[in-house]
Amino acid sequence: MVELVRSRTAMALAMGGAAIWALGALLVCLSSALLSGPESLGTAQNLLTASSWLNVVAGFAALGAACYVTYTTFLKHLWPSVWELAGASVATMLFVIGLLMAATSSDSNSDAGLIVSAVGLGGWAVLVLVNAARRALTEQSNGAGGQRTAHLWFATAGALVAIAVAYGIPPNASANDSTAQIVDSTIWLVGLVALVSVLSVARHRRLILTEHFSVLIGGLSLIAVAKLAEAIAAGVVPSTSLTSLRVGFSIPPFIGAIAFATLAWAALCRVGELSASSHQAISPLQASVVPDTAASWKPDPGNVHELRWWDGTRWTEHVLDAGRPSTDPAQASRV
Repeated sequence: MVELVRSRTAMALAMGGAAIWALGALLVCLSSALLSGPESLGTAQNLLTASSWLNVVAGFAALGAACYVTYTTFLKHLWPSVWELAGASVATMLFVIGLLMAATSSDSNSDAGLIVSAVGLGGWAVLVLVNAARRALTEQSNGAGGQRTAHLWFATAGALVAIAVAYGIPPNASANDSTAQIVDSTIWLVGLVALVSVLSVARHRRLILTEHFSVLIGGLSLIAVAKLAEAIAAGVVPSTSLTSLRVGFSIPPFIGAIAFATLAWAALCRVGELSASSHQAISPLQASVVPDTAASWKPDPGNVHELRWWDGTRWTEHVLDAGRPSTDPAQASRV
């Protein structure tokens, strides 16, 4: 699944989807901020419905990214990755179907759409878990050689499971139960904090080399802050005035809008990095070891770096990550 973050088209679609989701969150914020009495309920409901449909558009952008990478991987005949990405596309499609169901049933307050979307997120968790198991077996067979990453994938799967469970909890069942709302927000926090922690460890071990890592972590952290604000609002606001109600329930989606706008910026930065990598000039040292005109930068077959130099007959130690050249001779001997 690392192919998703190595495709400029996929990252461009992800950027658009995150920006549209941010706009939807902003409409949710406005729906709460404009509440002033029974006469404003219609406007608030219309804003919520518009937000649901924007989420559907954002979901289709994510589905387009997954399907595009699956198709390009199929053209390269990378069959193990094809099956994995096909599963990711199906899981994303389920998520989008859930969003579509939620948008079409917004007036009836049906929770079926949330559950279907949660199943889609659970599908992603299963794919990550399978990937973790496969890496664990490979690392076990290789003994002490190479950097071990299976435990990070297992932790990521656990984080996605928590997020899927939290996403699928029907809000209508606990609308008047602040304890249930706090529990839901807590599960969200656990999943998001776990995901941020895994990414931070991977960054520390130089498994993630993007120059804009802090932007990505900032966006995910802001989502966690939004969920914390939801928990606080659920426990404090219901017993207060209408003004406090508007403020308390408009702040979390406003923070969420900033969070997804930040993630959109992170995806845009990633597009720039990938463009820099694809246009990176060959250094004199690299040119001296490339006797064949068929030599070129190609996706690293070991999935450790973004690009690795193929000299026409073999993989070399020269690699590129976010446009920055380096060497990895140990990995070159294994690909």
